[in-house]
Amino acid sequence: TQVGILISKQTGYLGAVAAVAAFSNLGFNWLLIPRWGMMGAAWATVFAFGIRFAGAYIVSQRFMPISYEWARSIKMMSAALAIYILSLYISADNVVISILVNVLLLSAFVLGSYKINILSAEEKRHLARFIQNPLAAIR
Repeated sequence: TQVGILISKQTGYLGAVAAVAAFSNLGFNWLLIPRWGMMGAAWATVFAFGIRFAGAYIVSQRFMPISYEWARSIKMMSAALAIYILSLYISADNVVISILVNVLLLSAFVLGSYKINILSAEEKRHLARFIQNPLAAIR
């Protein structure tokens, strides 16, 4: 998201964006921690990172417009969120079972990404090659 800033060598804007995000984080902490404690602090940080992302994106686009695949990104994030929400309802006290459940959830994410056409044709070919021979696909 900050490619335009970096390529145009206008990196001073990164500091300004980071400062706005940092002060936003302080404000969100002030608002959220008294009521929600450490979860409030966590959400304050998430909001501040969102502000940092948006600020860097907006400034970067002014220097070097880049078209991103937003629909595809939103689909991928939605699929990840769905798997995460599903994981909240599955608990296992045994470490081995917990690892197996997490591997199954990760597999469901990958398979779902494949089936609902989040992955491009090239990514699908690479994934198929990885499943057939993981070590060869990494090289």
